[in-house]
Amino acid sequence: MTLLLVPHQVTPYTATLWIGAVDEPVLPTHVTYRAALGSRAASLTTAGASAGAHSLDGPWRSFSVPSNGPTLHYQRITLRGLEPDTNYRLKLRTRRDQDPLRALDLGPTSQSEPAPRSARTLDSPPSADDTTTARVRTLPLRLPRRDQEPFTVLLGSCFCHYSQAPGLLEAAVARMPVALRPNLKVLCGDQVYLDAPASRFLRATPFSDEALCASFFDAYLKTWTHPGFSALLRMGANYFTPDDHELWNNAPSAAAYVTNTWTQTGRDGWDRRARELFRAFQAAYSPGPASAHEAARAPSPHDASSSAPSLDPLSPFTAHTDAIAAFQASPTPAAHPLFSLDAASGLDAASGLDATSGLPSLRVPGARASTADSDPNTDGHPLPLQIFHVDPLSFAIVDTRMYRAPDRSRFVHAEVMDALRDWVRGLDGPGVLVLGQPILAQRAGIKGHLIDWNLTDYAQMQDLVRALSGTRHSIVLLTGDVHFSRVATVHLASGHELIEVIASPMSLVAATSQGASSFLRPETARPPKHFPVHRVPGVPKGSVSVSPSFGPPGDHFKTLDFIATGDSVEMTVRYWPVDHPDRSQPRALRPRPLR
Repeated sequence: MTLLLVPHQVTPYTATLWIGAVDEPVLPTHVTYRAALGSRAASLTTAGASAGAHSLDGPWRSFSVPSNGPTLHYQRITLRGLEPDTNYRLKLRTRRDQDPLRALDLGPTSQSEPAPRSARTLDSPPSADDTTTARVRTLPLRLPRRDQEPFTVLLGSCFCHYSQAPGLLEAAVARMPVALRPNLKVLCGDQVYLDAPASRFLRATPFSDEALCASFFDAYLKTWTHPGFSALLRMGANYFTPDDHELWNNAPSAAAYVTNTWTQTGRDGWDRRARELFRAFQAAYSPGPASAHEAARAPSPHDASSSAPSLDPLSPFTAHTDAIAAFQASPTPAAHPLFSLDAASGLDAASGLDATSGLPSLRVPGARASTADSDPNTDGHPLPLQIFHVDPLSFAIVDTRMYRAPDRSRFVHAEVMDALRDWVRGLDGPGVLVLGQPILAQRAGIKGHLIDWNLTDYAQMQDLVRALSGTRHSIVLLTGDVHFSRVATVHLASGHELIEVIASPMSLVAATSQGASSFLRPETARPPKHFPVHRVPGVPKGSVSVSPSFGPPGDHFKTLDFIATGDSVEMTVRYWPVDHPDRSQPRALRPRPLR
């Protein structure tokens, strides 16, 4: 029996939380939240702005392993009316708490007790053995200045729950100094390995659907309850993007060591079960538009005297497409994803509106409808693109795995690429783009049939190259997948820069459950000398330089600190070793400007 509480995406005024219960006889009834002392909301005169309880009376969704296997009940909720740039303590409550508000133990506020200096006061990282508590911090409206603590993003990928010695990740998370803990985390792929250990899946006969279901659920549960990974998940907001091991190695192509993927029928069956669990545990869905109360509290983006960013701070999914602009302008927007994927082909020719809701939607031509897509037990369709802003910085998080075409023509649908192109064109400051794989990589070529296809193996890479090459500002690309650490810079012909930051792995996957025969970890990871790596007509090549190495390769994650400095943004990249517990301090690169 297990209870789980994991923060998902945040805005300045909201926090989306994921709640899970595995084989619990009594489901939790409330989530309580309270601003930590030293936070902005804790100093307000009204306790209602700093603490509250959210009832879990919405529908519980479920995933059950056949033949009397375990059952997961889960739901996503959105806490509203929160304060910007504020830390909140979260706690799952059950019926044993007769009055969840009394359980908050509000205690003295900073009106009667001096607040600690640090705005990041969280007492301590969430307890590794109590999965019913978590911390979350809302987004600030603007990046902090040099005399303030930075806005910090943690980047990680590739976590195999059975490969690492016990306690290493947990210790790495616990020893992060308060001032360097992340505002949010970007986990950019391979959070689970559904096809590991490899020795188990190369077999004479394929696994049955029931066996796959049980195996996949077990992998998720052991990962989400792993002491180190669980502590990391519960230490602030999480933005998940999938990569191939959320499905299988090199998906949607066959994997050489996974017998089930050698036939189309086998791939379809595996794909269906893997996507069900990705939707249950990781996928992001729109929390709906801001309430009237939140809209009234938000500074107007059109007010020249306001300190608010120029783009709507209430929406985590703002983009520059006409359909989304129309959605935001709608006087009565419904709680609908800004990107609503649909199996139909093309927008309505007459209106461009969704036939059911009457709202603008992003329809995906040729998208394959599945049982999970239309099942009322799901939250709808996962968002393929998430965009949010911390002025003057803008973030775009793209799913480059789940919508790949088997013929390698695309890794996202054309409408998503159009929205991404518009995001680049619309930047009025530096951007941060999250992808599942690096762009500074050679094509795998014929080797891709045996190992992995890279983004550069897809025809659509030319569209991404053209979009990025046209930027008028610095763009930081965050990625993982490749089992090495690297920071490399593309010096575009226009004079602007693309900075690719790779953090991989957090726990290197092993070929057997005993940790033997670890997959190759490259000792060197030199990028190509030029970008684009392969010729794109009309795009001049830019040179590529590599930042100094952080030292010997190993399990790690990175953090990126951002501060506003006049007309630019300053970024500092830090490397946090996981498999060297004697190294208590991270290694940092020299701060660099983003313009």
